[in-house]
Amino acid sequence: DGDFIIDCGACWGDSTIEFAASVGDEGKVFAYEFIPRSKEIFQKNIELNPSLTERIELIDNAVWNRSGIDVYYKDDGPGSRVEMETFNGYEGTTTTLSIDDLVESYNIRRVDWIKMDIEGAEPTALEGAIKTIKKYRPNLAISIYHNMYDFSQIAPWLASLGVGYKFYVRHFTIHAEETIM
Repeated sequence: DGDFIIDCGACWGDSTIEFAASVGDEGKVFAYEFIPRSKEIFQKNIELNPSLTERIELIDNAVWNRSGIDVYYKDDGPGSRVEMETFNGYEGTTTTLSIDDLVESYNIRRVDWIKMDIEGAEPTALEGAIKTIKKYRPNLAISIYHNMYDFSQIAPWLASLGVGYKFYVRHFTIHAEETIM
C-alpha cells in the first residue's frame, strides 16, 4: 500500500492494473509503453478499471540508459521490432526516457519497485536507473530470459552498485520465457 512502481514494458497493462490495485490511493504506477496497438489495448484495460485510472501514468517512451534518443519500431504487438536506426518496414518512432530522468521529471518522491520486461534491453535500461537504484534501493523484477548475457551478467552488475541486493531467480511458465530475477 502506498508504493511507487515503475513498470517497464507494460504491454497490455495486465501487470500495471494489478500493481495499481495493490498500491492504494496513496501509490502510483508509472508504466512505460509506446507500441501503438499495445497502448490501445492498455487504454481499454484501464477503462475497464476506472477506479485505478488516477493511480496510473502511461509513459509513451522507450526506456533506455539515456533520454532523448530516437528509436524506430514496427508494431507487431508483444513481438514488435525496435531498433536504434531506421529499418525496412519501420512504422513509427519514439524517443527514449531513462528511469533516472523519469524520476526527476515527474518529481517521484520514492521508487519501491521496478518491473522490467523489455525484450533484451534490460541491461542498458538498468544503466539509466543507477541513481534511482542507489537512492531508493527498489525491489526489482527483471526479466533475464531474453539472452544468456542477462542470466550471467545482470546480477553481478547490480551487485557492483553496492546496495546490498539479494538475488532470486524464478521461472513462471513451462516454456523458455518468463524467467525473472
